[in-house]
Amino acid sequence: MLILINTPIVWLKFFRFLCLVKLIFDLLPLFNPYAQPLALVNFITRKYFKFWSRIIPGIYFGQFKYELYPIIAFEVLNEIIKILETLRDILIQNIVSYSF
Repeated sequence: MLILINTPIVWLKFFRFLCLVKLIFDLLPLFNPYAQPLALVNFITRKYFKFWSRIIPGIYFGQFKYELYPIIAFEVLNEIIKILETLRDILIQNIVSYSF
């Protein structure tokens, strides 16, 4: 039963790591995002960030545009992981309390 909750948590943590790598290397101009291995990271995370970019518009400051969607997308992913970990802990407590 616990494997059904632990497996998505592990995969989501790995995906969160890939999202963090993408966000960091997008800020560094010396790295080519179209060269391997960053191309693979961009390919895996592209649809997730594209979903959030459609929902959340950028904020314009004169001729500059600030995109909020990467921050919100990363925080939503963190909250989903936190909720699943809380559910896992509640399940473990219930299993332990019923076993004694």
